[in-house]
Amino acid sequence: MLFLTVGSQVPFDRLIETVDRWLETVECEIVAQIGEGGYTPKNMQAHASLEPAEYKKLMGQSQFVIAHAGMGTIISSLMANKEIIVMPRKAILGEHRSDHQLGTVREMSKLEGVNVAVDERELLLTLEEKLKLSDTHNVEPLPKFASGSLLRSVSGFLKGNEP
Repeated sequence: MLFLTVGSQVPFDRLIETVDRWLETVECEIVAQIGEGGYTPKNMQAHASLEPAEYKKLMGQSQFVIAHAGMGTIISSLMANKEIIVMPRKAILGEHRSDHQLGTVREMSKLEGVNVAVDERELLLTLEEKLKLSDTHNVEPLPKFASGSLLRSVSGFLKGNEP
């Protein structure tokens, strides 16, 4: 089972529709948290929203996660030891107010277990690749606390020091 989530703030029909159409060509179960978008999936179990406990349970049971490029979703996936495929929303397509998710994927793609698909074609290729690899896609969990170097960097920034 795969878990797909688009977060709870804004719809992401392009991601949901792409994955839903892909499911017409493969045998794979997906449970999705899709928000309040305009597209209704035909090939996956979809929920507008999920209670936090159910969200966490589904993420934990999944082979890997498919998601928008939201920081909370990426961090939650990695803390659950799950590999994630992220596709950023694009402001030019009316999917968000800014292109901050493009910046997010630039930085987060450096982490083990974060796979970036910048468009539908890359998403489909990455899904095919990950589905063939194995049944589980666990990664080392993120630590619960920030590293010393990160804390020093943030502290220096707040004090006005150059990094």
